[in-house]
Amino acid sequence: EDEEAKKVAKFMFSTQQLVLLYLYNDSKKMYVSDATKKLPFTAMTMSRAVKQLEATGLFHTTKDGVNKVIESDYNRRELYEKVKGYLSSPVRKTGYLNKAEITNDMVLAGDSVLSEETMLNSGKVMIYAVYVKTFSQEKLENELIDPGEQVKVELWEYDPRQFSEDDMADKLSVALSFEGNEDERIEEAVEELLEGVWAD
Repeated sequence: EDEEAKKVAKFMFSTQQLVLLYLYNDSKKMYVSDATKKLPFTAMTMSRAVKQLEATGLFHTTKDGVNKVIESDYNRRELYEKVKGYLSSPVRKTGYLNKAEITNDMVLAGDSVLSEETMLNSGKVMIYAVYVKTFSQEKLENELIDPGEQVKVELWEYDPRQFSEDDMADKLSVALSFEGNEDERIEEAVEELLEGVWAD
């Protein structure tokens, strides 16, 4: 077995996206060939990601003819709870941006998703996420000067539109973006957000 894979502590972000794709997939079986079409990975990145999944013991791969299939014995909620420790917040950096500079590459994220989807009241500032590789970081201001004129922007390690629906970042990634948060109201809202995923 691959020694590297055994020592997995945190997944690569490509593996994280593969997990999210699996969790959003309606079936227990996911064909690697289908995943390759949906994710912006090279074949090599995909095979590394699959190895990392197998290394956790939470997933196994089988063959269906020539096709490789990823499966897990757990339901989605159980699987998320078990795999969560390997997943990381997608947020690399945050800053503020003038509202006029919002682009179509951005989707709602953070508290803004929680206030749309849960009982949490919306914060003063709208929060958007954008893929770190497609956004010029120099545009970000470090401080909030005017909540009426600015939005908060999270730069993500993968494209927040990858799994997004209705101009919002996907719920599992949003939940992960609150890693290390101590605020009980946020924790409750995140739980509520996740309930929405499992109920789908």
